[in-house]
Amino acid sequence: MFADLRGRVLEIGAGEGENLPAFGDDVSWTAIEPDAGARRELEREARRYGFVEEVIDARCEELPFSDKTFDAVVATLVFCSVTELARSFEEVMRVLKPGGTVACVEHVHAEKGSVRRLIQSMATPLSVRWDGNCHWNRDPVSAAHAAGFREQRLDRFELDTGVPFLPAPCILYVGVKPLDR
Repeated sequence: MFADLRGRVLEIGAGEGENLPAFGDDVSWTAIEPDAGARRELEREARRYGFVEEVIDARCEELPFSDKTFDAVVATLVFCSVTELARSFEEVMRVLKPGGTVACVEHVHAEKGSVRRLIQSMATPLSVRWDGNCHWNRDPVSAAHAAGFREQRLDRFELDTGVPFLPAPCILYVGVKPLDR
């Protein structure tokens, strides 16, 4: 998903740098990571992979960058844990250049009316409390569309949690900022 990205790339909620090996040489990488411990490890990993750009203490809801700064924004299991989902996608839209790409892998809600969705809804208050504010029952695709992104790719898949009754539906989403924005 990240191999085709070029130019200035912002990774939001970059964790400890798990995605760094996926970025090509054509990327000028910047990251935000609000967790201090993860940020220290991320800085070490970034240097190890030759990325000397910034690792910033910031939240997606308040990105500390000028409008139209980045060619791409990437996230892996981040939009499930932001405080304000809609605001986060609006901020991503703001910092992307026209024609820029948002690419993310996210937890999503199960099918409407399914037992799996009911289980997710019941488990989400626990996951929010004990799993870094993770909301298993969110709809990031609708939030991306509401912010104005044009869907370029949407793949659905399941993560194996090791617990048969605990659903982990996910998406790989790629959206593009319209040229007129």
